[in-house]
Amino acid sequence: MGDRLRETMDGTLGHFWMNFGDVYNLDKAADGYVRLAEDDLFHIGTLRTRQYNSEFGTNRERLALPDTIYAMTNVTRSIFFDIAGISQSNVMGERASTQTVRTRGVIVNVPLAALKDDKFLAVELEIPQVTRWAGLTSIREEIVPPSGSRGKQYKAETVEVDPLELEIRRGFNLKLDSKWHVDGPDDRRTINAPLVVATTSRTPRKWHDHLVPLLAVQDLINLAHEGFVPAEQARVEFKTGSVLTTNTGVRRVRLRTHTGTAAPA
Repeated sequence: MGDRLRETMDGTLGHFWMNFGDVYNLDKAADGYVRLAEDDLFHIGTLRTRQYNSEFGTNRERLALPDTIYAMTNVTRSIFFDIAGISQSNVMGERASTQTVRTRGVIVNVPLAALKDDKFLAVELEIPQVTRWAGLTSIREEIVPPSGSRGKQYKAETVEVDPLELEIRRGFNLKLDSKWHVDGPDDRRTINAPLVVATTSRTPRKWHDHLVPLLAVQDLINLAHEGFVPAEQARVEFKTGSVLTTNTGVRRVRLRTHTGTAAPA
């Protein structure tokens, strides 16, 4: 299974819906193409020639800005959020009418068929190289000098840290922690123990409720390091009935969560 987030960023065809209740109803889907464009936004371009022809001659109101776009592409099932703008190209004759929605964020590998709504129970970011600043270093290193026939040794071990947790409001918490994982081949192992910034809610909340405190923490990190510090991975947790589904593969422009293991959304 490939990197579905990267494949979505590179560009993919799919069906798109603006209303959660219409998902998987192909008669109500807009067909088109999505890609990460040069302006660092996802551009979802869809065909609307039939719709334009049916609207011709009627009074058209200003374009409504959708809150979320739901997608079923040839790569994965996705939710696009944080809408940056919408535009239409309406033409008559031998060219197609189109609509383009621009978004800042995407979640891949979303279990759309199992979701009750598009709200999140938890959002978790991994930000590397800032654990010492946060006082949450979870790796201890030691260089052991040579002794007798034994050569010099290098030792590294993970240690437990006490997370910092704050109740933002009743039933909604912000947490700073450090988690470790090991990657790489047998002869080149890499220990990763980034700062983990997470929000959790007792009941599901809209994406922007989770994003505001996460961005506030990232802004503080940026200020302390006198420059932009990107997040490396992000995860979203949905509630599907009585089951919790955690997705890895989230990207938002300001957070710069470029990488993610497909699980996704």
